[in-house]
Amino acid sequence: MDWVWDVIFTLFGVLVVSGICLRMNRGRLTVVQRKRMWRRLVALVLLWVTLLSPLPHTLYVAYPFQLRVFQEGILYFLIIPIVLQSLSSATVAQLVWPYRRRRMISYLGHPVTGGIGFLVLYTVMHLPGVVRVLYDGGVLDIGFMAIVGASAVCMWWPVTHSVPGARRMTEGQRLFYLLVLHVALLLITIATFSQYPHGQGAWMTSRTAFVGGSLIIGLQWLVFFSYSAALIHRWHARENVVDSRWPKPQGTK
Repeated sequence: MDWVWDVIFTLFGVLVVSGICLRMNRGRLTVVQRKRMWRRLVALVLLWVTLLSPLPHTLYVAYPFQLRVFQEGILYFLIIPIVLQSLSSATVAQLVWPYRRRRMISYLGHPVTGGIGFLVLYTVMHLPGVVRVLYDGGVLDIGFMAIVGASAVCMWWPVTHSVPGARRMTEGQRLFYLLVLHVALLLITIATFSQYPHGQGAWMTSRTAFVGGSLIIGLQWLVFFSYSAALIHRWHARENVVDSRWPKPQGTK
């Protein structure tokens, strides 16, 4: 019966993606709205390909651990920040408008609490004993993945949006925040993945741990490098706009 669910998920993904493309072509959208729509489309395609399509079910037989690590990296470091970037200011205002919700988001989305919270859960999730328990799958695996996903939202929130009740981080502050996160995730990944081959049974080998660690480290580097390059470009563009407002000295072109 597995192939029946694969067909259902495939048809569902095709219908949703076709509907979004049709909406983009028929509606009169601005450039910003089209960018948000494209981000939602990319996030939806990534979610469908890596988690809901027949492809992961096929690859799971031969590469169970590598596929799991790749799915985690796509979810926490690609899908979640892309979805947050696709939210408009009006949508964010509706999410944080109630006072109690605004206070909760201001606390959870703070760079310190959001970043440390995700790093702690990321470390716990990749401890050798926890990996063995979550590897068996089930409700516990799905629930823990949902908790880590919620902490990833808090981690990415200061990069994509302003924290309620606080000044928006500058490009330099966000670059430093991303650098600290990248270095911490790199050290945690190397420290935890290097312990996997010891006492994990026949399902885990040194080659499996090395390939899985290389996958998630490479994905993290690619994502953080892309966001850092975008922040530097935005920073440079803003500085040029500020410089153009000042009067030029006489005798210069």
